[in-house]
Amino acid sequence: MTRLLWLPVLAVICGCATPTFIRMSPAPGQMLDVTFKNGTPVVVSHGRLADVGLSPVAGPTGRYQMGDRIALMVKVRNKGGQRIEVSESNLSVQVNGMYARVLMAVEVEDEIRTSAAWAQAVNAVATGMATLGTSMTAGQTTHSGQVGGVAYSGTSTNSSAARQEVRQVQAGGAARSAEIAARESAAIGGVAALFQQNTIEPGDWLIGGVVVEFARDALCVGQATEAGVPPTPDPGLCRLDILATVAEESHRVTFVESFVETGGTSGWYAEEPRPRR
Repeated sequence: MTRLLWLPVLAVICGCATPTFIRMSPAPGQMLDVTFKNGTPVVVSHGRLADVGLSPVAGPTGRYQMGDRIALMVKVRNKGGQRIEVSESNLSVQVNGMYARVLMAVEVEDEIRTSAAWAQAVNAVATGMATLGTSMTAGQTTHSGQVGGVAYSGTSTNSSAARQEVRQVQAGGAARSAEIAARESAAIGGVAALFQQNTIEPGDWLIGGVVVEFARDALCVGQATEAGVPPTPDPGLCRLDILATVAEESHRVTFVESFVETGGTSGWYAEEPRPRR
């Protein structure tokens, strides 16, 4: 039986304003089982007691957005006769030779809840301010309330038209609050899709997502294209060395990033300098 865990929490990966899309490929020379699906590589390391598969989480053409976070899908098969335990601690990732952070599932959950709380707070303030702004034509009255559990208060007028518009604004605020809560609920549910502590029965598979965090602009800096030319200031491409230790067996997989030309063909690999523009 295969236990499939998906990853609908990609909003925590990157918030770049101007996206640059790149792709990831397995480094050459590895004695591993490599296949591709829609441009996305799936690399499997076979062991005696377990198989481990790794693949970047990418779009329909195998590309993903350049940023300080990368999502990977991890697939583990228990080939032995005993149960095995797996968790985030089974994985370690080096980016250009420096260790990166594999986010714990609880960290992702906390970030989702924090983001949703901020969204509710902003919605409450916006609703309160809009309520105040709609009632500037008659006598003053103090009002207060709650939107999504966040309190607001202010002053508005008390004309009939203003009261009607206040009700419309508050109804809109309540609708936005419900939408924010629904998005949070869906994202929180997706945390269960992350690769975290689980027991894999003999013969079973477990598939889950991991989020790797690192400082791209510090670890993956651009390179000089010719002698005497300073490195490009833009964040560059990375090399990811992933070690998965499962059932006391070590599985090593290396990926390298490459830029993608607009025509859809692969550009320059990580070990090569990126041409200056």
